[in-house]
Amino acid sequence: SEYQAWIDGLAAGIGNAKAVVLVEPDGLGIIPHYTSITGATEWCQPAELDPATAANDRFVQLNYAVDALTALPNTAVYLDGTHSAWLGSGDMAHRLVLAGVERADGFFVNVSNYERTERLEKYGTWVAKCIHYGTNDAEGGWRLGHFHWCASQYYPADPKDFSTRVLT
Repeated sequence: SEYQAWIDGLAAGIGNAKAVVLVEPDGLGIIPHYTSITGATEWCQPAELDPATAANDRFVQLNYAVDALTALPNTAVYLDGTHSAWLGSGDMAHRLVLAGVERADGFFVNVSNYERTERLEKYGTWVAKCIHYGTNDAEGGWRLGHFHWCASQYYPADPKDFSTRVLT
């Protein structure tokens, strides 16, 4: 309820003014008690949060922010897609979908880090394609939710060798 009140206050402050909101830089890179698409457990595990509900609660908060802010008539809303040296594109695409990116104006990358533009362009393209791939049922739905099938900077490419990124 405190988070929703804060978002409501932000929305009231913006009102009808023109605004671009970058929702919570690094907010999707670290989700308490989250289990990734590869089965990896998030290192962030605050004792005061319920491990069974913490990740879902966080996504509920982010969806609330997307819905409240996109309801404003002159506000563009973007979610954080982290950067090319952090999460794989499939994991990031999955997190973005769970946070409501399909109702937002898009996502941004590299707000709190520095990665080379060519790497970010490739990464952002992979994430966008993976969002489409994991949410599109044009081929009978067999790929829906299979974000782990998306190529990334980690598979089959080598994250230390940009020249291998043509493999994805």
